[in-house]
Amino acid sequence: MPEIYRGAYLIGYLQELGFSTNTGYGPTPLNFTEINAWQEATCLKLSPWEVLAIRKLSQDYIRQLGQAENPHEPAPYMSEDIEQKRASTDAFFRSLTKREPSNDRHRKPSRKGHR
Repeated sequence: MPEIYRGAYLIGYLQELGFSTNTGYGPTPLNFTEINAWQEATCLKLSPWEVLAIRKLSQDYIRQLGQAENPHEPAPYMSEDIEQKRASTDAFFRSLTKREPSNDRHRKPSRKGHR
């Protein structure tokens, strides 16, 4: 998880609110009515930019939920050069399968000519 230097309290508010809501068709971002009701219930008065930031965080959460269903999608905490890392890892494992077997004692003996 990346370090948050400003506005970390908004993540706490989002957790209190719940990251999303469910309308019967699956999770959806929080709407302004829900955020306003939460403000009234907690006796907090958020500034307009804070309300917009919480709503944006909720939208991003829902988008990430959808992307997480794809097994080829990188985790949100991965760096931007994920494709380069994938290619490097793939090349490494391919190189392992192309190597000639070594003459060590762990190799299985040949069964040619044995019944």
